[in-house]
Amino acid sequence: SLSADIIWTLYEDRSGILWAGTVNGGLSKLNPEMQRFSLYRNHPDDPNSLGFDVIGAFYEDPQGGLWVGTWGGGLNFFDRTTGKFTHYVNDPADPASLIENTVSGMFDDGRGHLWLGTFAGLDRLDLATGKFTHFRHDANDPASLINDSVFDIMPASEGPGGVDKVWVGTLGGLDLLDLDTGVFTHFQHDPDDPNSLPGNE
Repeated sequence: SLSADIIWTLYEDRSGILWAGTVNGGLSKLNPEMQRFSLYRNHPDDPNSLGFDVIGAFYEDPQGGLWVGTWGGGLNFFDRTTGKFTHYVNDPADPASLIENTVSGMFDDGRGHLWLGTFAGLDRLDLATGKFTHFRHDANDPASLINDSVFDIMPASEGPGGVDKVWVGTLGGLDLLDLDTGVFTHFQHDPDDPNSLPGNE
């Protein structure tokens, strides 16, 4: 059966498998043909287990690998061949590590990068090197991220080289990021403008 009754996120992969991210129950995998769940949970004594039992986001890469964003255990990569999880977590001693361990959204730009929404800013993972680049709000830079609590990311437009702009949903409004320039354009609620966002969260 399901590992927990509170389901935070659902994802159907290309093979038709349904993945359910739970709150405090880890990851449940349902094969519709067999009508049976496989469960993946954090086991502190097993470094190859799921990093944390609260799941916030999924992404299946072109090779069939499953990326799992957790709310406390960072970014996890699940290798279906070995059944093992690789963890990408914040390391205060490594500025190129994940910015923060709560991952709420993911998006692959098709340029070799996986973009991650966290509660400390927007992160870009270079899939070739495993290094992260951080995008944070800077009060002195009007073209920076509008708010560091990022909940979702999705494509906005495509150019000749693939996706060139993405929408970034935050607790301070909506941003449009130009991937080529790194400039964020902000959309926020304006009480004097009925055509603006209805709210910033």
